[in-house]
Amino acid sequence: MIDVNLARQILETDGFFRNHTVEIIRLEQGDVEISVPMWENVERLGGIMSGAAIMAFSDAAAAFCAMTIEDVVNEVSSSLSTSFYIPIKEGPANFRATLRKGGKTLAYCHVEVRDGKGVLCAESYGTYYLFR
Repeated sequence: MIDVNLARQILETDGFFRNHTVEIIRLEQGDVEISVPMWENVERLGGIMSGAAIMAFSDAAAAFCAMTIEDVVNEVSSSLSTSFYIPIKEGPANFRATLRKGGKTLAYCHVEVRDGKGVLCAESYGTYYLFR
């Protein structure tokens, strides 16, 4: 099961995430929230957060959420579906993942993505294969 120290270690050593600023806001069993500031490496033309960045950070929040299940030591993404509602123009963007169902080998997570004003901008649903 993941804790804040392990999550920080993953963010600092992962080839993708070590190049981004990610703050862990909440890490509890079945409930994880991370925050990402707006800056040039997550923005696309027009000063909005890129869809690829939104999906990557949604996946990270949901993956951490899956790892809050007891005895889970790692996970891999099986599927991720994201719906985009409005552009994220103002940060930081907050990604809150909740565990919908956790089984022996799979976890199902939901992520709400909100902008710096707290407006819902996107949602993701992910399925994760669990390693125990």
